[in-house]
Amino acid sequence: MTLTSLRKVALFLLFFSAIFEPADRVFGMKVELFSLFVLLGVVALFVDENASIPSFPQLLYVFALALVFPAFGLAVSLVFNPGSMGTDGLQYFKSHLFLVFSIFLTPPSLLDFAEKTFIRLLVLLGHVIIALFLISIVVPLPIYDAIVIFGNHSGMFLLGQREYAGVHFPTTYYVTSPLLVFCLPYYLERANRQMDKRTLYMIAVSFAGLFLSGTRNNILISLLIPAYYLLLHRRGRVVLFLTVPLVIILGASVLRSMFDPEDVSNAAKLAYLSDYSAIFSNAKNLLIGQGLGTRFFASGLGEVVSITELSYFEVIRTYGIFVGAAFFLYLVYPLFALVRACDPRYYVTVGYAAYLIESYSNPYLLSSNGMLVLGLVASLTFSKGPRRAADAG
Repeated sequence: MTLTSLRKVALFLLFFSAIFEPADRVFGMKVELFSLFVLLGVVALFVDENASIPSFPQLLYVFALALVFPAFGLAVSLVFNPGSMGTDGLQYFKSHLFLVFSIFLTPPSLLDFAEKTFIRLLVLLGHVIIALFLISIVVPLPIYDAIVIFGNHSGMFLLGQREYAGVHFPTTYYVTSPLLVFCLPYYLERANRQMDKRTLYMIAVSFAGLFLSGTRNNILISLLIPAYYLLLHRRGRVVLFLTVPLVIILGASVLRSMFDPEDVSNAAKLAYLSDYSAIFSNAKNLLIGQGLGTRFFASGLGEVVSITELSYFEVIRTYGIFVGAAFFLYLVYPLFALVRACDPRYYVTVGYAAYLIESYSNPYLLSSNGMLVLGLVASLTFSKGPRRAADAG
């Protein structure tokens, strides 16, 4: 087996582990697979003439997010809040380091392989979510309970249902299901070029995987992404003009229920806002942050936490208003670069925009898996010529 083949195997296993075992509790191989891929990448730089170091702007981008920002956060924690740090800061620092894998996505053929693998594994994830939904309907209760327990303990998925305004939505929430915001526009972009049965089927699988998750974010984004692609076509705009008012009228009560402040999930998030307000009322916390991995008492949960679902507030709490603003600029840079360089239908542009929107209430962005996604997006952004959906598999 050649070195390139070994690198592809390691990359496939790393992506598979990140997507299907995000909590790393079953096999616990994610760190080892990341280390293996990086090690093989270092070897390739010396023995493979096709492998090369990325451009300086990409190196600067990766090392700033992987090392500079988290190092600053750790320093603030150690100097100003050592008593509330624990070991969480080191864990979050390790998560940022996963971004380093992206500098070894060379030569271009390996980046192409990474892109295709990512999309194909997301298609598989969509099928897994649909299968879990169907299984939860037909299996006897004892088996269903066993599946629920396994999902909870492994940190892979949650099964159940949610009710909005009397309407029951199934909850087949695979933790990595928000990543399907890349898969859905991938096939919608392809449909703009060539609509066939396979493409239509993949769109349906991607949509179902998002919608069946049962979270308000995934449900709404599964509707907004197709609406965006319809908006780009004259006939699509006509369809939206005729259907959106009807959907709003029929779904008004559901939408109100989704954003009802008395909803348990919404109430917890609103409680976080009062906690953040109290934290930011301290000038030092607002200016330089509390540091990476520091803990505070979350009144909505009634417990001490080191991170919440409100990712962007967490960035400010960690780094302060000025460094936090710089962190935000690094996060959105790929989006601005893609908007300027690519067709508005390019799936990475649409998917990353949706991913950033979803991340406002999902801590996934700042996890090791989130850094893997950001690394792939960064590599595609800095690469010469964006990959097109029609060419990527």
